Amino acid sequence: MRILVTGGYGLIGHNVVQRLETLGHNVIITDIKTNYGLVPQDELDYLMAERLKKLKNPIVYKIDISHELMDWLFEKHNFDTVIHMASFPRQKVVNANPQLGSRTMSEGLLSLLEAAKKNKVLRCVRCRSVLHERKQGSLNRTFALVVAATILYIPANVLPMTITDSLLGSQKDTIMSGVIYFWQNGDYLVS
Repeated sequence: MRILVTGGYGLIGHNVVQRLETLGHNVIITDIKTNYGLVPQDELDYLMAERLKKLKNPIVYKIDISHELMDWLFEKHNFDTVIHMASFPRQKVVNANPQLGSRTMSEGLLSLLEAAKKNKVLRCVRCRSVLHERKQGSLNRTFALVVAATILYIPANVLPMTITDSLLGSQKDTIMSGVIYFWQNGDYLVS
């Protein structure tokens, strides 16, 4: 399988890439390898170099997942699935700049989903479920059922739905009056 792993140099991402390579998959990595101005650059460089040593033949693109180049990447490699691991090197990055955290986590995911849909990726970016198109005309069918239910709501509550015969006579009831009748006569399970 051709698999895109976003954040493939990260703490979890590089382990995922390593395992996928072991299983024989063709893995492509995107990772911007930034320190966000908060992680010492020499520490980040060391970590990236050590993680790179563990990988077999990494194809790495330094592309932000919210960038329009993601479309180009999807078209170039025709991925079967995407594993979205892009995040931040430290929690303090998110605490220091919540807008950056929000942008990467939400806009990045939306960008990936759009690129995946456009390029007919077979599995979900987030949960890896098999993807399929929505049924043709499903919104029209749903709207038709809502209209039918609205129209039938009136007769269901106005016209008699039950006819009860007893020694004292016969009684016709709507849905609600039938519930009340059975309740008053002690037939709690029927009501």
